[in-house]
Amino acid sequence: MKAARRGFTLIEMLVAIGIIILLVALLVTASTALVRRGEARRTESILQILDGAVKEWEKASERKITFGIDGQPFVGATYEMKNTTPHAFTVTEVARVLSRNEASKTMLSSIPAEHLYYYDTSGAKPAWIAVIDPTDPDPAAAGATGIWNSNDLNGQPLTGSLAVTDAWGVPIRAVHAGPTDQGFAGARDADGSLRLSIANGWYGVENFYGVATSRQMLFVSAGPDGRFGSLDPAASAALQDDAADNVYSYAVTRP
Repeated sequence: MKAARRGFTLIEMLVAIGIIILLVALLVTASTALVRRGEARRTESILQILDGAVKEWEKASERKITFGIDGQPFVGATYEMKNTTPHAFTVTEVARVLSRNEASKTMLSSIPAEHLYYYDTSGAKPAWIAVIDPTDPDPAAAGATGIWNSNDLNGQPLTGSLAVTDAWGVPIRAVHAGPTDQGFAGARDADGSLRLSIANGWYGVENFYGVATSRQMLFVSAGPDGRFGSLDPAASAALQDDAADNVYSYAVTRP
């Protein structure tokens, strides 16, 4: 008997290699999708913590956290935060307000440490302030050089203040409803609050990020692409595409 032995032909080897490459590609794609879902869930969890902390504060205070413009406070009320705050620092101011309530402060402390950023005096700007993104809907967000250089935010030290980042390392932003005071001109939402837009001098926060429904503060993550984009129907297609992967603390209402 004469045994016949034959090796793989070139075509067979190419087919085998092709199958292996395809299987690896499918595995990488599935792994990437799994990681993305995990990151989204982690970000949603952080947004829910922020949302719960706000609700605790408002429950204890029996009112909403209010915002205003210097010299134009809401009629019959004081306000905690200033309209002129760049969006990159809005959560920083929200955290300051919430920290005055023990229940809210405890909830904030449950955010994983890797998602907390504390400003310091080292002189090093965080990447999300140092890099100016021309597509950012907040004209003062990424640069914010005046505030950073003065190490001061609305008359208070920035050092030690808190920023909260999403799973992709970008600070979360807060969207608040406009004032209900009829002294402010402009379109109103169903809850009676002023729709915040560039037209009425409020940076256009609701026009870009989504409407704060029923005066409930809305927290927004830029999503995996790190760009907030814009939900404004009048915005460019590119900006609307950037907003497609944003993550929200509740179902967003488009402007």
